[in-house]
Amino acid sequence: MTSQAAREDRDRIDELASYWVVLASERELGAEERRERDAWRAADPRHERTWQELSRTWGDIAALEGLADLAPPPPEAQADGAPMRSSLTRFGRHPMAWAAIAAVLVAVVAISLLLRPLAPERYETRLAETRLITLPDGSQVTLAPASTLEVRFADAQRRVALTRGEAFFEVVHDASRPFTVEAGQSRVRVLGTKFDVNFTDQSVRVAVLQGKVEVAHPGGDGAPLRATRLRAGERTEVQFTTAAPGLAAPGLAAPGLAAPGPSGEMPAGASRPAPPSPAPSPGAWREGRLVYDNVRLADLVSDVNRYYAPGVTMRDPAIGDLRVTAAFKVSEIPAFVSALDGVIPVTAQETPDGAFRLDRARR
Repeated sequence: MTSQAAREDRDRIDELASYWVVLASERELGAEERRERDAWRAADPRHERTWQELSRTWGDIAALEGLADLAPPPPEAQADGAPMRSSLTRFGRHPMAWAAIAAVLVAVVAISLLLRPLAPERYETRLAETRLITLPDGSQVTLAPASTLEVRFADAQRRVALTRGEAFFEVVHDASRPFTVEAGQSRVRVLGTKFDVNFTDQSVRVAVLQGKVEVAHPGGDGAPLRATRLRAGERTEVQFTTAAPGLAAPGLAAPGLAAPGPSGEMPAGASRPAPPSPAPSPGAWREGRLVYDNVRLADLVSDVNRYYAPGVTMRDPAIGDLRVTAAFKVSEIPAFVSALDGVIPVTAQETPDGAFRLDRARR
């Protein structure tokens, strides 16, 4: 959907929502009208959200200076017991007047939305569940298992927040409204592209399939944002936890991460996007494949636990900084974990319920 088509779609939703709100304030809806209205509300979350917003605003119009005459008065009884006709009933005889009321209603709502923070629309997936989401601008997001996404769109901005897990984005180009993905303190800014963002409690990983993105993250000790630009086929990683000393095998440390201090530990708060490096199959998980190239074991385990119910745990958290290069199908997770001791210096113990416990290999 183009930007113009998206705006026209929003306008149609506003018009229909205002029609139902104003009509219901004028008179009691018939059974068929109620069914039609309720079916429209249920057809799209945006319909219900707009209808609710307009309903609240219409109820508040009477208290707004200069607009009170537009709102119908509270139901009252005449002396003979017959209900009074609302002022809107009189307006209903004049289509132009009715249209003006609806336009005022939409305008008041638009102003109220600009003056207060946008309420995010929230999407979640369960263990081993993926979900395809179409955003208001026509962009699409494939949400990985056990992941959460919050969407905040406005006329001048497109913002989403990946609060946990992984998502693959296919963003519609709109130069007037940059698309920004937030993952913790990291920001991924794009205009139109296809890319993957993976957010764990220890890192953010971004890989680009098509187009360009910019990944920014605050430096340690209040340093300004540090940004890395990625092109198609490139990736970066932001590590924001303290790394354990002496675990990464020679030649396997991720390029661009903060250098260890004299004690061998990562400086507290040190973090920056690594320089671009080749990205192996961004978004391959959408086809049931998990592909890793020089990735921390802790991040791989975090990914696996979104697919594998029995779960994988690390008895020694320090082994989480070991680097792994591997590719396997989601259905092959148990076999892969069992064979990890042939890839990196760990042992894998399987429990009767199918869970795995990883530990440092004994020398």
